[in-house]
Amino acid sequence: MFKKWLMNVGLMLFASLLLMIIGYNVTTYETTSLETTDTTEEGFAPLVKLRSPFGINQPTLPGTLPKIRTGNSCPHNSIWITQSDLDRSPSSNGPFQILNPGYYCLKENIIIDSSNPNPRWPFPSLIWVNSDSVTIDLNGKEIIDIADPNHSTFFPIAILIGAGNRYWYNFTLNPVSDVTIMNGKIRAMRGVAAYGSTSSPIKKITIENLKFHSDGGGTGGIIMGDAKDVLINNNYFEGQEFSSIEIFNIENVLIDKNSLNLNKGDGIVATNIKGLKIKNNQFLNHQHTRFWSAFGGDQVYDTDFDNNYLLKQPIGINLKGGSTISYKNNTFCHVNTPLNIFLGSSASGRNNQINPPNC
Repeated sequence: MFKKWLMNVGLMLFASLLLMIIGYNVTTYETTSLETTDTTEEGFAPLVKLRSPFGINQPTLPGTLPKIRTGNSCPHNSIWITQSDLDRSPSSNGPFQILNPGYYCLKENIIIDSSNPNPRWPFPSLIWVNSDSVTIDLNGKEIIDIADPNHSTFFPIAILIGAGNRYWYNFTLNPVSDVTIMNGKIRAMRGVAAYGSTSSPIKKITIENLKFHSDGGGTGGIIMGDAKDVLINNNYFEGQEFSSIEIFNIENVLIDKNSLNLNKGDGIVATNIKGLKIKNNQFLNHQHTRFWSAFGGDQVYDTDFDNNYLLKQPIGINLKGGSTISYKNNTFCHVNTPLNIFLGSSASGRNNQINPPNC
C-alpha cells in the first residue's frame, strides 16, 4: 500500500515538474514573438505589438501582413481571369488587356517562366489596365515567376496601369481613373506599375492588401508616376531588390499601414510630390548597413511622416532638392542615421523617439 502511494506521489511530482518546464518554455517563447489583436476596421491587418527578448514592449504597430481573403471573394458578376487567358492574349507580343470597366477576378494562380524567351517583349507586363473603373481582385491567388532569377531574360511587371508615354505600343492610351488592385500575392517579379503622362495623369489609384515577395533578381514592389489621388494601403513587401515603393510627379498620396521587411533597396522613394502622407508604416530589418533609406525624398512638399516605426535601417529620412517635411510620433530603433537633410531642404519634428534605450 505504501509503495503504491509513493508511486502516485512520484507521478504527481513528475507531472508538476513537466508542466513547469512546458509553462516556462511557452513564457520564454512569447516574449520573443508577435502579439496580435484584431482591429475593428475590416480589411486592415491585426495590430502587432513587438516584444523584445527582455520583455520590454515596443510601440503598437500596424500588422506585418495584410488580411487577404481566401476562397472566392469575388462578386457573382466578376469577369474571371485564368492562366489560359494570359497564354492566349489578343496580341502575340502583348499582355492580357483590360479595355472595359468591370470587376476582374483571378480564378487561379498565374504562373510564368521568364527564363524562356519573352513572348511579350517589348511589352513587359502580364495584365494591362487601359480603362476607367476597373478593380482587379487577385482573390487570394498569386502571380508568380518561377524562373531562377540568375537566368531570367527579362523582368516582367505583373500589372500595368495606364502607360502614358513610358512605352511604345500600338494601342490607344487613355488617362485612366478609378482603378483598384487588391487582395493577393505577387512573387518574384515587379509588382504593380502605373503611369500617366504630364498632360493626362492617371487618377484615383488604389493598391491595397497585397503581398510582394522577392526570390531575388530584379524585383520591386510598386512604381507609379504622373498621377493624382493615390492610396497605397495595408501591403506587405519582403526582400525587394529595388525600392519597395517608388513614386514621382504625383499630387495627393497616402501611404498607410504598410510593412517593408528585409529589403535591399530604399523603402519609399518620392520625387516631385505635392501632398504626401506617410503614416502608420513599419520599416524593418534592412539587409544593408549603408546608403539606403527608409524614406528618401527629392522635391517633396507638404509631406507628413507620422506614427511610423523604423527598425535596423541605414538611414531613416533622407531629404534633398528643397524638400519640406513634418515628422512626428515616429520611433527610430537602431537606425544608423535617423535624419540626413541636405542643404536647401528642411524638416520639423516633435514627439519622436530616436534610438531609445528600450530598442
